[in-house]
Amino acid sequence: MRLWGRNRLEHRIDALIPRLYAIARSWGCTSDVCDDLIQETLSISLAKQAQLRDPVALDCWVIRILVNAHRQYLRKRKWLTTLDDTELVEEMGPNYHLESDRTVKRVRLAINTLSDEHRKVLVLIDMEGLSYRDAADVLDIKIGTVMSRLARARNKLRTLLSDDDFLETGSKEHRRIGLRSVK
Repeated sequence: MRLWGRNRLEHRIDALIPRLYAIARSWGCTSDVCDDLIQETLSISLAKQAQLRDPVALDCWVIRILVNAHRQYLRKRKWLTTLDDTELVEEMGPNYHLESDRTVKRVRLAINTLSDEHRKVLVLIDMEGLSYRDAADVLDIKIGTVMSRLARARNKLRTLLSDDDFLETGSKEHRRIGLRSVK
């Protein structure tokens, strides 16, 4: 007996789209890549909805599909990312207060310096509110690995953000670093 009808499940998945977009965007994906990843995620989740064992865990299940779609995207394209995401900075526009604009730039810049593994754990736990167990399930890693990566990511962010010159020196450092390979 199915606890959830097809329409209810589709409605719940549809309601996750803004969250999925925010997650993909926080991983450094451009708008068009986010759209592709979300389309792939929705397509897979609707096609494989019979594999969902626990409807209560739908959010984690769909986010895990997004993580796998992102991994596949990176593998397929052997993707190289620039650490200087000018598109994100341009989207902020002049309507933001100067201080909040500076804070947003600093945090985005700091998050973009993290490895892909650390960034994903940080986003899922600190920004999306997943539990350590759920993040471990979504990323298909051990809970101890989640805790370790999260601690390292937070320490790196803390160090970067406590440096008053980070925005200026970090930007120059990003230009010097240029591209980095994502495994």
